[in-house]
Amino acid sequence: MKTLIKKTKKHNKLIKFAGLILILLLSGLVLRYAEQLKNLENYGYAGIFLINLLGSATIIFPVPALVTAFVGGAIFNPLMVGIAGGVGAALGESTGYFVGHTGQAVIGNHKKYEKVKRWIQKHGSVTIFFLALIPNPLFDIAGIASGMSGLPYYQFLTYTLLGKTLRYIAISYLGAGSFNLINGF
Repeated sequence: MKTLIKKTKKHNKLIKFAGLILILLLSGLVLRYAEQLKNLENYGYAGIFLINLLGSATIIFPVPALVTAFVGGAIFNPLMVGIAGGVGAALGESTGYFVGHTGQAVIGNHKKYEKVKRWIQKHGSVTIFFLALIPNPLFDIAGIASGMSGLPYYQFLTYTLLGKTLRYIAISYLGAGSFNLINGF
């Protein structure tokens, strides 16, 4: 029985380590090829999904993926752009959650991290929803804190998906409206 527990612990550590390496590699690739990622807009909804997936997969390093929703809303159906961007962003934000879940405190005892962690422990999914809804630099911290706090992944993903999708839909319609206004002149 003890050998099985040791093997399971070793296996879990190996999975966590591999996940952390994968996240760091993905973040590095996104930063390395950031300029080329902008060309994905030419691929319609799939491009918008991929830009937002990869842009949100980077931890702490901001990638301006919101621009794709704004411009995409003027070119394509804003509702579909918002959904594609929101789903991509929500899935990409999972990297922060899994970094936190591995127990690797990338942030340490940073004041903002401690504050967000308390919000998540007190209000859980509601905190995730509102932080996903509004553009802010705290969401990566919220993902890490969610993973470290033991918030179930399905809750994190569900409320991130809702918040990000609503945000991207609003930005897409704003982009569509702006371009329509400009065309009116």
